[in-house]
Order: sequence, then structure tokens, then C-alpha cells
Amino acid sequence: MKRLIAEGKFDPKSQLTVSEQNLIDCSGDFGTTGCKGGMPQQAFKYVAANKGIMGADAYPYAGKLCLYDDQKDDCVYNPAKRVDVDVKKGKRLKTGRDEQLVTAIYTYGPVAIAVHVTKNMAAYKSGIFDDSKCIAKKVNHAVVAVGYHPDYFIVRNSWGAKWGESGYIRIARRKTNTCGISQQAWYPIVPNAVNTEAMRDRLLERPELGVGVIGPQTNDTSDTENETRDYESRQ
Repeated sequence: MKRLIAEGKFDPKSQLTVSEQNLIDCSGDFGTTGCKGGMPQQAFKYVAANKGIMGADAYPYAGKLCLYDDQKDDCVYNPAKRVDVDVKKGKRLKTGRDEQLVTAIYTYGPVAIAVHVTKNMAAYKSGIFDDSKCIAKKVNHAVVAVGYHPDYFIVRNSWGAKWGESGYIRIARRKTNTCGISQQAWYPIVPNAVNTEAMRDRLLERPELGVGVIGPQTNDTSDTENETRDYESRQ
């Protein structure tokens, strides 16, 4: 994936999609509330303890009505069809820092985020989305940021391929934290993650690729210590 990004050939729709329904049905012991919601860090803990999660093709999204809180009986997880994922911990980015979101997408891959869904976003069909009615501090829906461009972020929704641009939306970067895109951003830390310093250098040398320019990361966390939360996976 990192090579494709650096060469300007990355298609986020080519990524393996893991199962939202697996999380909805099976992660209640980690603090989620079925189809009524949950937090990214709770999902990461479930995947870490489970040593993986099923793919969306093997455990498809059902889109069922949310009639009750306890959905344990609905869990049909099959370890034989598990996608092995070795998640050790997760991090939350500093609130409202779009540049950190860009760096995290490139360095670690897709990032779990939340956005404020308005009527206009619910009716989105195509194009670069920006809605003055979006309020960053009122995020109400979890989605995944999978890519970026100088003008927009590429976001994958869970409402099926008939919504938006085959299930995706492009959210404008003309202003910071549009629709709350960097309000609550979390990503998992995977031990075998590829070091992408060389790839960042290539991006800096080739701005014509049009996937955004990422500067070197720093180790100075003095201003973010209180806003960055880590967790260790259950052993």
C-alpha cells in the first residue's frame, strides 16, 4: 500500500474490508452497545483480544433495526474465517489537527474517525463535500478515513455501495476539521507496520503525485500528552 501511495497509484477501494457486523454483534464485552454504537478503542481491544476479525465478505453488514442493547445472541463469529490482525495498542490524535490525520493515514493506513452527519451528508451523491451546517464538536457517526488529496479526505462509510461515491465520500480540506473529520481520530498500532520514512521522502521529492505532502514527524509530544491516549491489548 505504501508503495502505491508513493507512486500515486493507490486505490482505497482495493483494501481488504473487515466486518462491521462482526464488531456490532460480538464486541459487547469490550464496552460497545451493538448497533447503538461504540468507540474505536473498544473495537481495537476486541480485535486485539480476538487476534483478528472476519472480513466483510464472510460476515456481511446486515443493517438491522436496533431493537435492543444486548446482541450477544446474534454473534456468528467463525475463527476459521478470521483475518489475522496483531493489534497491540491504539492512539488518538490531537483534536482538530488535520495534518496529524494526514500523517497517520500515510504512516499507518486507514484511521477510525467520527463525523457530524447532516441531512446534506446523508443525501450525498458525489463531489467534494462541505456543509456549513456541519458542527465539528457534534460528531455522531463513525467512519474510516482511507486517503487524502490536497483538496479533500477520502472517507469510507458503512451505508453500502449505493450511497455516495460507491460507499465513499470526499470531505473538503478547505478549512480545518470539516464536519469533525479530525475531532476523534484513532488508529491501531500493529507491530509489523512498515517504516515509511523513505516513502515520505519520496513524496516530498514528487509533489506532482497529488496525494499530499507530509513532513517528517517529530518526537515532541509535550503539547499533546493529555490528548493522546494509549492502551495496551489484553494478554
